[in-house]
Amino acid sequence: MTPLPPAPDGTEPDRPPPAGSPCPPAGDPLPAAVPDSPAEVARVLARAREREALFEGFIAQTPGMFYQFVRRPDGRASIPFASGDALSVMGIPAEQVVAEGEAVMRRFHPDDLPALLALIDDARRHARDWTHELRVVWPDGSEHWVEIRAKLHRQADGTLITYGFAANTDSRKAAELALRASEECQTLAVEATGLGIARLDLASGRMQLDERACRNHGLPHPQPQYTLGDWMAQIHPDDRASAQAFLADVALHGEPTEGRWRFNLPDGRQRWLEILARAECDEHGRPTGLIGTCRDVTVAQQDSQLRQQKEAAERASRAKSQFLSRVSHELRTPLNGILGFAQLMELDQAEPLPPAQRQRLDAVQRAGRHLLALINDVLDLARIEQEDFGVQDQPVPLAGVLDDCLTLVQPLAQVAGVTLAPRPDTDIWVRGDQRALEQVLMNLLSNAIKYNRPQGRVWIDLQASDARVQLSVCDSGLGLSSGDCARLFQPFTRLGPEPHRVEGSGLGLVIARQLTEAMHGRLDVDSEVGRGSRFIIDLPRSPNPQVGTEPAAAPPPPRPSSAEPASRTVLYVEDQPLNVALVEEIFRVRQRWKLVVAGDVASALKLAREVLPDLLIIDMHLPDGDGIELLAALREQEAQELRRPVRAIALSADAMHEQIEHARRAGFADYWTKPIDVMQVLDGLDRLLGSQPPV
Repeated sequence: MTPLPPAPDGTEPDRPPPAGSPCPPAGDPLPAAVPDSPAEVARVLARAREREALFEGFIAQTPGMFYQFVRRPDGRASIPFASGDALSVMGIPAEQVVAEGEAVMRRFHPDDLPALLALIDDARRHARDWTHELRVVWPDGSEHWVEIRAKLHRQADGTLITYGFAANTDSRKAAELALRASEECQTLAVEATGLGIARLDLASGRMQLDERACRNHGLPHPQPQYTLGDWMAQIHPDDRASAQAFLADVALHGEPTEGRWRFNLPDGRQRWLEILARAECDEHGRPTGLIGTCRDVTVAQQDSQLRQQKEAAERASRAKSQFLSRVSHELRTPLNGILGFAQLMELDQAEPLPPAQRQRLDAVQRAGRHLLALINDVLDLARIEQEDFGVQDQPVPLAGVLDDCLTLVQPLAQVAGVTLAPRPDTDIWVRGDQRALEQVLMNLLSNAIKYNRPQGRVWIDLQASDARVQLSVCDSGLGLSSGDCARLFQPFTRLGPEPHRVEGSGLGLVIARQLTEAMHGRLDVDSEVGRGSRFIIDLPRSPNPQVGTEPAAAPPPPRPSSAEPASRTVLYVEDQPLNVALVEEIFRVRQRWKLVVAGDVASALKLAREVLPDLLIIDMHLPDGDGIELLAALREQEAQELRRPVRAIALSADAMHEQIEHARRAGFADYWTKPIDVMQVLDGLDRLLGSQPPV
């Protein structure tokens, strides 16, 4: 124990009883007066030493530092007494604490010292005890948390004596900080996951909702009177039966169970909450309440519903595509016979038709082509809706596209008595897809001719800026009202006077607009009754890619065709007798070609080994497989048995874009769709068979 130092005047200092000193044993009180006999003095001193030893024993077992701080009326302050484990508190021994006196405060952390001084000053003025926690900086620079407890005693002369105890609280502070960090993490987790906690007392029906649970239910916090009935009233009426069954199941089985329902909030909004609950039971296993979490899953529920709707739409789209493919196949197959034989009758020079029969044949062909155009328009519209049209983004020369389109519609204009003005002289290029742009222009030009007046006029107007090009198809027809213009681009809408006298499906303009938009363009109409119409195609402009390039070499002159080429063998794989009969008739026009027919995959593989065909024409849908499987088998057979490479053309009534692309990727040289164009087939066969030398 550190002794009390002498007072500055040389006298012995006051010795107040140390804090926490033990009381004398009962029945053995200290003498009230100083004894005058030597024996009595010895006995008192022995008792004092016993007390001091007992006090020191208590101090030695106490983790901390006892101290005494004295402030006299004249302002002098000292620490006359310090004992115990001062090293664990101040980082210095007790003797140094006494020696430094009031200056020991400089060892307190500078950020914490102002609050301590204010607390001491307030306690001094009001003579009250205080407790404070702050950091102490040890001589090695490390910081440690210390809690100080002080009890004040004011003497008659105004001296203020503080009896205090200081203990190191690093471990407790670390635990507190860790707990606080854990609580903050839990708070962040709760905020991040949106989990609220709720308890239900089954006996009273009272529910306790924490702050997050109240927010999830759209309620202010707290809700001391909230009941199970209030909770059920918030659930959407269509979901209440499910929620009641959920609670009964949780109470009965006790296992964690999950449910999801719609809740009506007080402000009128609706929210989906996901509830996870389990039962709380007493010592006998009987359920006394439920505890659970609630989480706002409105966005996830909406996403799930959107996902389901998207999947349903995709299933419907696939079903529609399959339906259209099947319908197209079934309609094209009889059309193939109708139009094919009609063309053969028209081309027959040996037995030409009389004029009246030729006129009737023309009507049959027009009706067939109209039906075919309607089928093609429906398929095109379906492909565009599925964004499966394969529109490219590349430079397209306007001059070439306009020349081709005007040439193709010239016969239609002559029949209708409509004048086609020459195209504007231009070298402008646009960005888009040449095939799609030709389809758009053909639709607009044919409409401008069909819906024109007798001796009317159709012309092309062209305006361009650095970034955009406006290509207008103009006519001098009867024009359209503003109401008609608003309905013009709706499917199956046909406008104008007596619209059904003009052939059409009502889909052409719909397809034209969607194709233009797929090319990052716009298709608009400007029309007025009695003054004609202007259909404006707006497309991005492209620089001329041929500027600065060398002119292309002229193609070699065609080889003379006076010599009759050697005979060729064509294997036709088809199971429909009508289609077989049509192709056989086509081959009668080219007597130098030999046609061999197989009705299925198995017979096609057998005949291919026997006749070694120069070309195969394969239908895509066969009784024992499909055309792509047959081509793959032929390629494998080619590597093992056949002495020449396999060249194949797909001929099918399936005109879906994905089927055509699939066949081309599988190795077919071309894909011809039914109904066939007889002259196109003959030209194609001439090109393919004439370019292949005989073996």
